[in-house]
Amino acid sequence: MMESFTEDFFETDVLPEGVYDNAKLTSVRKEEGVETDKGLRDRISLHFDVDGYYIVEKMYIIKSHNSKLYRFAKGMSGDNLENDFNFDDCVGDYFTVEIVHNETEDRIWANIEKIVPTH
Repeated sequence: MMESFTEDFFETDVLPEGVYDNAKLTSVRKEEGVETDKGLRDRISLHFDVDGYYIVEKMYIIKSHNSKLYRFAKGMSGDNLENDFNFDDCVGDYFTVEIVHNETEDRIWANIEKIVPTH
């Protein structure tokens, strides 16, 4: 039998802002040829479990020190990008993250602002 759903079912709590030392990277996905206003780009999405909340961070594969990709690779590598770094190698690892909110007209998003390995 199919379940019934109400509007309340779809309401979700937002992870409060703060620093969490238990952000587990649960999976990494790569999407190829995502349409953007600058043409087709490849994108990586990192999926985290933070205190039971599901957080997804998406970033385009762009060669720039100003990119979100660079910020996450640098942070997750412990500030060491001298050797090859691969997000897939971090699946199952824990990180300390700073969560900040980004409010839009429709909802509040919990975003990872800073990330470092949890030691």
